[in-house]
Amino acid sequence: MTYGKDAFIEEFKEHGFIAHIRNMDFRVIEGVRMIEKVRHFPSEDLGTDDTAEIIELLWSVPYYALRYEKFCVEMGADPDEYDQIVRELQTVTRETMKTLVARLRSLAP
Repeated sequence: MTYGKDAFIEEFKEHGFIAHIRNMDFRVIEGVRMIEKVRHFPSEDLGTDDTAEIIELLWSVPYYALRYEKFCVEMGADPDEYDQIVRELQTVTRETMKTLVARLRSLAP
């Protein structure tokens, strides 16, 4: 699995986790992949603009996961599996956001 800005952004595109849940097509393996991409995000490789862009996208991940939960469950997703993925996404997002915000502060003049 690849990590980094481009790999993370791919999760919002046609075949990514966020795109799939927006289409009410939840897949556990994609949720796990998203968690791992967030957990292992290499923040030290980013400049100020890239860090700010990733913070903006990352901030929306738990929102999308919660927003589309009802629809995904109605379309057949296991509610317990979905809930487990959402809770883990919230946890890793919080930790990664702390790291990215600290990185952004360290880059500020």
